[in-house]
Amino acid sequence: MCAAELQRGGLEVILVEEGAHWTAEDFTQREGEMHARIDGGRGATTTVDGGMILSYGRAVGGSTVHYWVNAFRAPAFRMKAWREHAGAEHWSPEEMAPYYTTVETNLNVERVHDYQINRNNQILKDTADRVGWHCQPVTQARKDCLACSHCMLGCAYNRKQSMLVTYVPWAMADGARLFASCRVEGIETERGAAVGLRARFLDPDSREALGSLRVRARKGVVVAAGGLGTPALLLRSRLADESGRLGRNLCVNPNLAVAAVMEEEVLHHRNIPSSYDVTEFQETRRDAAGRYLEGGYTFFGAGAQPGFTAAVIPGFGREHRRRLVELMTHGAASLSVIDDDAPGPGRVTVDADGRPRFHYEWDEATSAKARDYFRKAATLYLAAGAREVYLPTNPPTRIRSAADLAQIEGVSFAPGRVTVIGSHLLGTAAMGKDPERSVVSSDGETHSVRNLWVACGAALPSSVGIDPSLTISSHGMRTGQRMLARYG
Repeated sequence: MCAAELQRGGLEVILVEEGAHWTAEDFTQREGEMHARIDGGRGATTTVDGGMILSYGRAVGGSTVHYWVNAFRAPAFRMKAWREHAGAEHWSPEEMAPYYTTVETNLNVERVHDYQINRNNQILKDTADRVGWHCQPVTQARKDCLACSHCMLGCAYNRKQSMLVTYVPWAMADGARLFASCRVEGIETERGAAVGLRARFLDPDSREALGSLRVRARKGVVVAAGGLGTPALLLRSRLADESGRLGRNLCVNPNLAVAAVMEEEVLHHRNIPSSYDVTEFQETRRDAAGRYLEGGYTFFGAGAQPGFTAAVIPGFGREHRRRLVELMTHGAASLSVIDDDAPGPGRVTVDADGRPRFHYEWDEATSAKARDYFRKAATLYLAAGAREVYLPTNPPTRIRSAADLAQIEGVSFAPGRVTVIGSHLLGTAAMGKDPERSVVSSDGETHSVRNLWVACGAALPSSVGIDPSLTISSHGMRTGQRMLARYG
């Protein structure tokens, strides 16, 4: 987003991307191959305690290559918190509306079409309506979608409007240059300003180092490596951490799955994964004394291919295989987006060799929201007529009636006891007005290093509480425009 703005505005832009430049012809729809190609950790990155899988992109186009293209504006209550608590001055629905509108138009963001709604999502919507919970159709960035169901593996038909097929080629058409399979090792500064970077070319398959690259950038450097990569790069470069906040405040929107065995055939892996979102419990509700009551999450219909489904189902051997076949044929499933309390409970560090390490403290506030999601989702599927509801615990928790919901109170979220994925990785170079409490300004420039900008989700002050892609894109566009205002 930022690169396209800058190049169109008359600056000379070079894009340096650690991941390879895979295109539609490379997207084989085979899970093992594609996770190895486009996922940042080949699908196997975890926090240091092994308690959470972290999913993020490493390819030209980043995480937009393998996400589900759900596209929402940040809620007004979240923007209000960013303004009041972080001093993020421009974050209001009115000021951000032009950026959101432009991105929505350019990425063809529209309500999901009827032909894209599979049985899994229809069960979620019909049952939510029946029990009186607000459930809305998802808005997504697709154009003439073929509903092939392989959204997480890269779109082999270029119908998903990822950065790979939109803003990156648009920037290059205007003259931007792209160096892919090229990992930035450090950012160079002179007299307190960013002036360039050092990078190393990598073999896209073996990751073996092949050669080096140095870029001199008179106008500055923009970092857009996501909630994990941006702080890791800045920490390796020993830059922008005068506040001591760099790498802290990691938010991940924990994703937990609830699956139900229905009497009818469901085939949740057919068609697009997600088309309805239950938003009834989006805001956290507390009593007069501030004690948690319910909410603090959304959840949506979730379809997945067999390999991914097998990976998140606890267990081994014949019983695991039986449950997988059962859930692939008759399983209905949903996935949570739990809103991390601010400040985010996670952290990114680097070791002595500069390798990133990811930490996440699963606190009681997060546990309370996760248990409430388990209760609400299980209640919904029982109301839908499920024979059995599975929670992703180890060993599996099975719920066959309302009486079994009491088991949820005893669920442990210790590492290895529940399968949880973090995919909305935000907040680790958070913006704010106070240089002692934040890393970048509201415009995206780091407080302590001139001409060093952060244009990705790392700059957001906290979790968005829903899919953040549209908000990240709008922030990137605004950052580019603020840079043009500075440099002319």
